[in-house]
Amino acid sequence: MPKTEPKTIMAYQTAFDSSQGREVLKDLAHRCFEDNTTIVCSDPHTSAFNEGRRSVILIIRRLLAANPNKGIDL
Repeated sequence: MPKTEPKTIMAYQTAFDSSQGREVLKDLAHRCFEDNTTIVCSDPHTSAFNEGRRSVILIIRRLLAANPNKGIDL
C-alpha cells in the first residue's frame, strides 16, 4: 500500500487536536477495543469482527503520531 499523503495525516491530526476531537478519540478507543481483548472464545467470527474494529483505532493512533513530512505506510 502506498504511503499516506501528508495532507491526510495533517487532516487526522487537526481533526483530533481539539477537546471535541480528543473526546471522540476516547470514545473510539473504548468502542474499538484499544485496551481490551477482542477474543470471544465461543465465537471466532465475533473475535475477527472485533479485531477489525481494533485495527481502526490502531490506524488512527499511528496517523496521529506520524510525521506528516515523512508519510506513513499503513
